Amino acid sequence: MDFDIVMLLALFTIGAVLVFGVWSLTRAKKAQDRGEGTAAEGRNPFHSEKTGPEHRKNPPMPPRN
Repeated sequence: MDFDIVMLLALFTIGAVLVFGVWSLTRAKKAQDRGEGTAAEGRNPFHSEKTGPEHRKNPPMPPRN
């Protein structure tokens, strides 16, 4: 009985990994065909043009007593 449950979970996990892998490869192939990889190389996802360096600075600390 326990072997059946373990086998079922193992097959489910292997199937899910295979489905995710195929899906990921098809997305990568589509992105490569559209040239999205080269366009995204120059972009930094953590830096936005809307916020300059002054927006990322910490506010000044109040004086200590």
